[in-house]
Amino acid sequence: MDISSSFNPIAGTYETILLSLDEGRNTLKMTIDGIRNDGRNATDRDSLGFNIG
Repeated sequence: MDISSSFNPIAGTYETILLSLDEGRNTLKMTIDGIRNDGRNATDRDSLGFNIG
């Protein structure tokens, strides 16, 4: 399920959203695209696991 529309990124701020998680293992995969201080493009990828139940 793509939840990217739940986020409204603004530099220097944070936000809270609710995630509907199923019993068992859930994985949130995150990707952030931006521009580095040297002007080059950058992508950061990470994942966060949740074990429910």
